[in-house]
Amino acid sequence: MKKKMRYFESSKEQKGRYMNTMPASSFRSLSLSFRNNLLTNDGLLLGKKYSNGRLVNLYQLYGFYVEVFFHKDSDKVSRMKVREQGLSMEGYLENVCLPADLF
Repeated sequence: MKKKMRYFESSKEQKGRYMNTMPASSFRSLSLSFRNNLLTNDGLLLGKKYSNGRLVNLYQLYGFYVEVFFHKDSDKVSRMKVREQGLSMEGYLENVCLPADLF
């Protein structure tokens, strides 16, 4: 039997809990460290690019996209940008390799 999952917004509820779905608006309201944890565990890394000398990772999570920006001089996350639509793939597609037999 599948257990019904839900998301948790308060920091007390966040600790040690698993989520499998949530709206982008609720994701935005979570702490940066908890959002990072969710991306690591449940997100799908779609690509990487550099913007203004900073590494930016693109993830898909729960039906929306998240761009993760890192500090220039470290591997620490500086901010995240949540996109529900209108995502530009510019900069991410240069690293995509398609098999030759696809053409």
